[in-house]
Amino acid sequence: MVTVNGKSKEPLTVQQLESQLGRPDSISKTTFECAGELETINGPSSRAWYYGQTMYEVNENREILSSFEVTSGKFQGKVGKLTLNRNTTLADVRRFYPVSAKPAKVLYEGRSVEMMSVPLYDKGKRMDDSLDLLFRNGRLQEVIFGSPC
Repeated sequence: MVTVNGKSKEPLTVQQLESQLGRPDSISKTTFECAGELETINGPSSRAWYYGQTMYEVNENREILSSFEVTSGKFQGKVGKLTLNRNTTLADVRRFYPVSAKPAKVLYEGRSVEMMSVPLYDKGKRMDDSLDLLFRNGRLQEVIFGSPC
């Protein structure tokens, strides 16, 4: 179970998002890798709404959280017993997910980061989805909801 700011990651309406966070800092008509989570075959393309470095996918009147940054302190998450915030370290993740805690150096959006993926489970069964955790200097920077194509 993943929660962000105490709430589960579920699609909401754009009106609910705006009532919680206001208007986004920027809106981008971006192409989501393998289509967005909310896109349908014959439907409109999704847009990315940014609140700082936190991104929501918006399609028509629905939205869903795609990634969130933890460095500002506005967003924090929890997966199982692991808290995901600006104080989370690689060592913290290793305690809860020793097999997953093998970060790889990658270039992400033009910056060098350490990335590790934490598998997600539903009722004890492993899902294809994961949480991609981006670290810099051993501290968590951003959480991305990952899904294979």
